Amino acid sequence: MKKITLIVSLFSVSILAQDPCEGLKTFASLSRLETDPAHACKLEFDDVKDRMVVRQPGYPGLTTLEEVAAHEINHRKWCGLGGHFYVEADGRITEGRPEYMKGANEINDADGNTGKMGIQVLLPEGQTELSAYFVGNFTQLVACQMTRHMIFAKDVKPHFHSSFHPGAPIAALLERVKQYVQQEKLVEKAILKHYEEL
Repeated sequence: MKKITLIVSLFSVSILAQDPCEGLKTFASLSRLETDPAHACKLEFDDVKDRMVVRQPGYPGLTTLEEVAAHEINHRKWCGLGGHFYVEADGRITEGRPEYMKGANEINDADGNTGKMGIQVLLPEGQTELSAYFVGNFTQLVACQMTRHMIFAKDVKPHFHSSFHPGAPIAALLERVKQYVQQEKLVEKAILKHYEEL
C-alpha cells in the first residue's frame, strides 16, 4: 500500500499545474464498432455523465482486451465493448464505448447505466502489485474524466458487486486519486471555466 501511495503522490506533483487530460494517451479500439448486423444491437445516446464506476469485466478467465471484446461482441451480442475505457495490466488505456453513449457498466439499466462513466481494469486474477505505468495512467485517466465531465469525488466508486469489484489495490488507488482531485478542487475549477466560456 505504501508503494502505491508514494507513486500516486509523486505522479500528482507532476500534474498539479496542468490539465489532467493533457498528454493522456489512449488507443482506439478496433473492435469498438465492429458488429454483425444480425446482432440487431443499438447504442443509446447519453452525453451527460455525472457518476463514475471502476470495475473489472467479471468474466472469469478472460483477462485480455481481445478476450473481453470477443466475449461481449460475439457472445453477449453487444455493439462493441461495454465500458468506456479499459486499463490493461501494463497501463495501456483503450477506448471502449464512445463517451457520449450509454455504457454497460451495471448488471442492468435498473442499476443506473444512464449518466455513468465506466472504467474497467484488466488485471490477471490475484494480481495485487501495480506497475508505476499502470498507476500513472490510471490516475491521469480518472482525474481527466472527473474534470472533463465535472464528476465529484462522492460520485466516483468501485463497483459494489463482488463479481465486478476491481480489487483492494485498485480501490485504494481510486481513493487516492479522488482525494487528489478533491484537494486540488479540479472539478470546481472545471465548472468555473465552463461557465466563464459560456
